[in-house]
Amino acid sequence: MRAVFINHCPPNMPHICAVRMREFALALATLGHQVILLTETFGDNPANVSPKNLPNVLDQHDWTQPYYLSIKPVPDQTLSRLHGGKLGKISRKSIIAFRYVFKNGLYEDWQRGAEPYLEPLSEAFAPEIIWASFGNTGVWNIAQRLSKRTECPWVADIKDNWQNFIPFGLRKLVASRFKSAAHMTSFSESHLAEANQWFEQNKTVIYSGFDDAVLDTNMPVLNDVFEILLTGSIYGDYDFQTFVCGLGHWLQNRNPEKLIRFMYAGNDHQRVRAGVQSLSSLCEIDIKDFLDISDLLVAQRHADINAYIRLPSRFHFHHKAIELMAAQKPMICFPAEVDETIEIIRRVGGVLYSCGSIEDVSMGFDSVYKNPDRKKANSILSEYSWQGQASVLEKVLKNTKDTL
Repeated sequence: MRAVFINHCPPNMPHICAVRMREFALALATLGHQVILLTETFGDNPANVSPKNLPNVLDQHDWTQPYYLSIKPVPDQTLSRLHGGKLGKISRKSIIAFRYVFKNGLYEDWQRGAEPYLEPLSEAFAPEIIWASFGNTGVWNIAQRLSKRTECPWVADIKDNWQNFIPFGLRKLVASRFKSAAHMTSFSESHLAEANQWFEQNKTVIYSGFDDAVLDTNMPVLNDVFEILLTGSIYGDYDFQTFVCGLGHWLQNRNPEKLIRFMYAGNDHQRVRAGVQSLSSLCEIDIKDFLDISDLLVAQRHADINAYIRLPSRFHFHHKAIELMAAQKPMICFPAEVDETIEIIRRVGGVLYSCGSIEDVSMGFDSVYKNPDRKKANSILSEYSWQGQASVLEKVLKNTKDTL
């Protein structure tokens, strides 16, 4: 297939919003498809190619890899102030409502930047299918425009909850503008159920995954150190401090047979460093900044237990659990996980301590410390890798292309 993937976040952006489409673009290219990943530029960088030169660049591209087409937004002072948080509360709300009702949403600057590329994309590449991942409606607006111009179907991916991103009172109106999508994919069963409230299209769950190469990686066991690794965002202070209290309670009452090392890696390193000072007399503390994916995977495989914080009020389903499954080590989370995640981890033979209280956190650490579970997950685990889920995505895109 010749496919255009559309995502707002560029592939080199060090943020989770870039990962899903980047990894699936790589996986589909590996399966032999020609994939263009269209995104916004990173920071103030210029577009990587002009519309005029795009046909020649695509003609010379090595299609064993995706082509990354990064497009710079057309300057829009109002949207720049909105995105930069420089508007007052009342002005912000009124501009958001106006842009959704009378314009093309909150990223019309990027849409205008993309417009000159649609004709050369259509003529030089002639896509057979478009897959566009919702992080904002600008992504889907570009997909619709390209779909209409090329007369090829587009599939709407919903990885973020519609009701969390679209203002109350406008959700049905805005959703009605995307009836042209031929199919929908969703981040999880929970996202699918939520999307059913707004969209009538048939839907397929495509989980974000992990690189299946890590499943064959063996890490040495440190018998004299018990390592706890917390990764990802800690979100609100209350849940994080509850987690820390549970960890502290266990540390105070454990049998001191070996050194305990608490580690953190992620963008919230400054907040975590300040928040775990109460543990400094009870364990060794090692706080790291954001790690690249290869170093992060090594750390997760090395840890005795991997921990993460959830934000139930905002996320129906947390990808962190699937990411950590690949490490094949026990996991602990707070607050408690949803049934969908618990069932997936049970299915692959993983170990998860889903905690709803300080006592749950303390007992989870104690259980792993006393009975370290180092068994390998079963072969089903590979189904949740990028490569395993790419096979599901490939089938969805082929079927959509062939039935229209």
